[in-house]
Amino acid sequence: MIPKNSLWPEDIGSTPDPRSPNTILREQAAALAPLTQRKILAIVVAGSQGEWVTLDFTLVAPGLNDYHYRLFKVRHKVHPQYPAQILWDKNLRAENENELRQHLASIFRDRTTQRVLGDLMTLSVPSEEHEESAGEPELP
Repeated sequence: MIPKNSLWPEDIGSTPDPRSPNTILREQAAALAPLTQRKILAIVVAGSQGEWVTLDFTLVAPGLNDYHYRLFKVRHKVHPQYPAQILWDKNLRAENENELRQHLASIFRDRTTQRVLGDLMTLSVPSEEHEESAGEPELP
């Protein structure tokens, strides 16, 4: 219920802006786990740095004692959210949602990214072995 003396519009925050970088990164993070049989997960950690909203896109290897590898960082202003800067091996700039998606596709297909994913998968202990080794050590 809106107080009768309120000057605020009833539909606060409902303007049809483009999808936020945070939403796009979280969708891509969720898409990774099934592709790696959950050996590699991805998380997005949101923060702030001065006037910037920061989004760290981090790979996590549960079978490697939850090893974290920050793949890249996106930063943008609260409003407008575009352009967004992607801080990676090289700094990229996305003027809109479509450009952000194109840059992300390039990062995910990059040879170095693929090598990191491959190495993390190879080094990861399968979850059954990881759970077994987490128990009490065997005595001789």
